[in-house]
Amino acid sequence: MDSHSNNRFNRHRLFPTSKNMPQEYFVPALSTQPSAHAPDQNLYNAATALSMLDGDMGLLQELALLFLAETPARMKQLRQGIATQDSERIHHNAHAIKGSLGAIGALQVMLSAQALEKAARAANWQLLLPLTQRFESEYNQLCTQLHQTFSE
Repeated sequence: MDSHSNNRFNRHRLFPTSKNMPQEYFVPALSTQPSAHAPDQNLYNAATALSMLDGDMGLLQELALLFLAETPARMKQLRQGIATQDSERIHHNAHAIKGSLGAIGALQVMLSAQALEKAARAANWQLLLPLTQRFESEYNQLCTQLHQTFSE
């Protein structure tokens, strides 16, 4: 990472602790049903992300494009974990994706990833399958929205 990037990047603003998270991070427990978001509903909050980035839209675009480039491999690993019933693989990849979602302000999808991560940690297969369906639905909608917003 070059010195210019170090000056713009504050890990503590991107990955806040629960003590300084915005209130919208705290929502009621998620349903295990697939997401019923309308296609035009934003699943990320640019204002929240920008507040963690000192209003740097260029950095938000960089993070969104990095998310779009990097998460398909994580999603593939997550799907393989489901197929092989490897809860550790699911947990590891859901956790990594959750962090990336938080960095771009995709709070609803981040909470779905967190629920998936917790179910994987507990190896709760009754919850894992419906939570995976919900997460995949939200993830796909989010990627569409990010492509429309940030692709060059």
